[in-house]
Amino acid sequence: MPQAESARSNPMCCQLLLTQDTANVIIHKSCLLVVYRLFFHPLSHYPGPKLAAITNWYPAFLAWRGDLHLKNLEWHEKYGDIVRSAPNTLYFNDSHAMVSDIYSTRANVCKVDAWAIYSASRRSPNTLSVVDKDIHAFKRRTLATAFSDRARLLSEDMDKKAGNWSPGINMVAINNWLIFDLIGDIIYGRSFQMLDSPSKRWIPPIYIKMSRRGMTPKIYKCKLDQIFLAPMYKDIWSAGTWVRERVKDRMDMGESVEEKDLFSIMAEAKDKKRNREYSLKDIWTESMLLLAAGTDTTSTTMSALFFYLCHDLDALSRVTGEVRAIFDNEDEICAGPKLNACQFLQACVNEAMRLVPGVPNASPRRVLAGGQFVDGKHIPEGTTVASSLYVLFRKAEYFKNPDDFWPQRWIVAPETGVIEESVNLAKKVFCPFSIGPRSCIGWKLAWIELNWALARTVFLYDMRLAPGAQCCLDNKVGKKCHFNFKSFSIATPVSELVVQFRKRKPLA
Repeated sequence: MPQAESARSNPMCCQLLLTQDTANVIIHKSCLLVVYRLFFHPLSHYPGPKLAAITNWYPAFLAWRGDLHLKNLEWHEKYGDIVRSAPNTLYFNDSHAMVSDIYSTRANVCKVDAWAIYSASRRSPNTLSVVDKDIHAFKRRTLATAFSDRARLLSEDMDKKAGNWSPGINMVAINNWLIFDLIGDIIYGRSFQMLDSPSKRWIPPIYIKMSRRGMTPKIYKCKLDQIFLAPMYKDIWSAGTWVRERVKDRMDMGESVEEKDLFSIMAEAKDKKRNREYSLKDIWTESMLLLAAGTDTTSTTMSALFFYLCHDLDALSRVTGEVRAIFDNEDEICAGPKLNACQFLQACVNEAMRLVPGVPNASPRRVLAGGQFVDGKHIPEGTTVASSLYVLFRKAEYFKNPDDFWPQRWIVAPETGVIEESVNLAKKVFCPFSIGPRSCIGWKLAWIELNWALARTVFLYDMRLAPGAQCCLDNKVGKKCHFNFKSFSIATPVSELVVQFRKRKPLA
């Protein structure tokens, strides 16, 4: 007893005992939390990895690493169509669950608060990050007006003599610069000229860092992002400053642009009923979003399209023959009946978007009061539900040999064994731009970009994979090469795609 009283009277011993007591409480509560989440949580009867059921940090780590789409596919193959991917999250791999239950207009869900990380400002949400449905509707109406009318694409003219192959060209970089130039013209009324000059080519790599930052909502919510993400924030702030300067430059231009651009549409947009309009800060945050969502998604899919065609000579030969038979000259290649008649070309674009969707990870939604039926199961209020395009598009039930690039699957043809029923099923499931009120606003523009770019390229040039391609050297004999990418907020290629071109021989 005297020793115990002596220990209590010693300040250092008291502090040590207090620390030990605190540690015991934390350990005790943590154990109780683990037991609750594994055995008594409302979602405890759903299958999934145990570590994911215990902590959100496990899927967060996979997302930060860029491998969540691969792990998600692995989970669904092991556990089935419904997977508990986090303590309070369910992933569904079923077309009805995605199309009718989670992302439809009538779904009793909303965006989770974690979407706030996708805005450059905590106080000024953009179209992607805003949770309020009325504000989102106003912003979406404004942007839809611009994107529905802007369906054109820039192109780099590779002036090579007929018969001579060009040096190897990194198409991942070229596609990035190309789409950035286009989006600059759409937003600010003038191109960034990245194809012509290297002075602004430091911008696209920073958007990859911003995409990775988007996978850390927990850190962002606790306002710890500027500490843990400090190494990349210097570049992100530089990009934010650069975009803010572009907004100021465009404001100084006034109405002196040849065509109405997105800036002027946002500046003039008003919702008189609810007294809403875009502030200059709103235009800045929206610009930051559009430079990411409107560039990296399309350029990655375009790179995947060239990748798979260069690895499939039969498909490349067929799409080249189709385009050159339909068009008489390059000036005819534009949105219209002739481009719509390129059936196999569109099948190639579809197949590239199926294998490499621009947003491969699941887009989370929170179930609202009253719950929501998803895939026939009643999901309680507060649960996060989602479905991944990457996983859905790799499901053998919907797509035969789902890992293979096979454009023929989109065209009914007895000689290939593709029947109308399988094509209709594939089209029913296929939604690369998502669906519902939060679907991609610029999908028409992106669709035309991809079709136009491929049609013009194969009309003007022969192309081939540069000799000694690393993917082929690393691959085992007999195995097909696949387009490898990381899934941060958007799909990001992990390696170069070096392609050679030569100008087609003149027509006789």
